Amino acid sequence: MPDSRLFFIAAICVSLVDCSREPAPAPRPRAAPVDPRPVAPDLREALTEEKIVDGARPALVTVESLDRRGVLIRSGTGWLVASRTVVTPWPVVAQAASIRILRTGELHRGSLSAVLESDGLARIATDLDAKVELARDPYPTPGSHLCAIGMRDGEIAIEGASVIGTSDAPGDRDDAMAISIQPRATLTGSGLFDGRGELVAITDEPDPKAEFVLATPVRYIKDLLALPEGTLPKVTQSPLRRLASADREWLRSLAATMARGDRPPARADVERARAVIERMEPMVGAELAWARLELGIGWLIYRRALWEDAVDARVFRRIARSERRMALESRLEKLGVLSRKDIDDGNAIIRAVAAREPFDVPGFRVTADERWLALQLAATDRTRARIETALWQNGAIR
Repeated sequence: MPDSRLFFIAAICVSLVDCSREPAPAPRPRAAPVDPRPVAPDLREALTEEKIVDGARPALVTVESLDRRGVLIRSGTGWLVASRTVVTPWPVVAQAASIRILRTGELHRGSLSAVLESDGLARIATDLDAKVELARDPYPTPGSHLCAIGMRDGEIAIEGASVIGTSDAPGDRDDAMAISIQPRATLTGSGLFDGRGELVAITDEPDPKAEFVLATPVRYIKDLLALPEGTLPKVTQSPLRRLASADREWLRSLAATMARGDRPPARADVERARAVIERMEPMVGAELAWARLELGIGWLIYRRALWEDAVDARVFRRIARSERRMALESRLEKLGVLSRKDIDDGNAIIRAVAAREPFDVPGFRVTADERWLALQLAATDRTRARIETALWQNGAIR
């Protein structure tokens, strides 16, 4: 009996203790997974056609191709897409002996700098400073409205355009943008602008039989800007091979002396160069650009790239070897413009500049500072202008 009472009392105590506890909380339902928060798009007010044209106007030029006698053979629209850089469709300048840039009634010199032949674009170096805003890479969706801006007879031509999609016609590039433009009198190279006033494509040469106009998207313009100077279409052989061996070597020696010795040519040399080069005519487009690289211009392009790397080497105290200079070394070495010694000497200069050590240049020993490097860049540009004036613009080739 006592044991049963004790058991009864213990059971009551246990029940009292359990009743004093708070009830266990009910399990919460598992929260649904949260997706990454979407990023709000860069919302900008759509521009009117008038504002789009006003924004594009400073970068709009006419590109004119001239034959060796200075006669106009072709023209098209071009766009300043970076400082001193014009982009236009390759067919506009493919047969040019010389190039002229026209903006607001003023004429400026232009020279072929690089070509993206497979996508039909050419890059031209000039002295103009302005640029158009480039759009992002994705294509506008089919049905998007664009503003086509080009030059026609010295006046700005503005047309409405709508995106059809990408071309699937045989022989066309798979990713060429197909555009419907009304009216169809669009000049080659017209820029297509979206509502933000950004360049999304450049029109190809219109085919009067086609139902639409093809355009090269902006991403290929960016590829073209990344090419090193002197990237040219494929040519089977140097046009200088048409000359006799003695004439070819004399001409190359004259150009090398002018480029490396920084001296203007004698009038007799220019007259003889003109007579020699006339034996290679006709020489246009890619062949002309190849000849320019071989005859002094290639060396000066490389030299400028070297001094640009030297500036970086001094500022950051490291050996600078840009992709542009490496590409130029490879191409110019194959052309015989650069020797392995030239390349090794250039690399030695970069190492010395990075270490703030003296090095030898023709005629004296120097320790480069920022002012000295800036003078070398300016001297290179002056020498190039002098050679182009003497041999190309007013001399051997016109």
